[in-house]
Amino acid sequence: VIEDGQLLAAPFLDISSGVASRASERGLLGLAFHPDYGKNGQFYIYYTSHAKQPTSVISRFNVSADDPNKADPESEEVLLEIEQPFTNHNGGSIAFGPDGYLYIALGDGGSRNDPMGNGQDLTSLMGSILRIDVHRKEGSQAYGIPPDNPFLKTPGALPEIFAYGFRNI
Repeated sequence: VIEDGQLLAAPFLDISSGVASRASERGLLGLAFHPDYGKNGQFYIYYTSHAKQPTSVISRFNVSADDPNKADPESEEVLLEIEQPFTNHNGGSIAFGPDGYLYIALGDGGSRNDPMGNGQDLTSLMGSILRIDVHRKEGSQAYGIPPDNPFLKTPGALPEIFAYGFRNI
């Protein structure tokens, strides 16, 4: 956190004990502040789990009610956990689009030349850009599916997929 041009000693959020980051392409891979962060204090992160290796995690957090310069680490709500077959090609970019949906870029799952064919598989979240609605929940999911996602009505396809065929984004 930078305040009055100075870096504060205390970090906004420290989740280092839960993040696998000692090898390959893992760690804290993405951060996106909700477009209404100033009002709702929500932000989203993409990281690789230390407890469930190799697993990619997309979570929602809230800013602390007592200190706007600190996140509340106890507020974590896991939206997605994606088990990775290898420790590289995890992707990690996350961002809100102008439509208000959260876009999540997942790598193909790793190794060389996409040996599992994830980048061309609509039944796998890997190798895809996902688009989810974080403003509502559907069933047991902590998010909803936008009604105009392109593969929503494709038999067997995962409805979160917005685009596919990616290696490591």
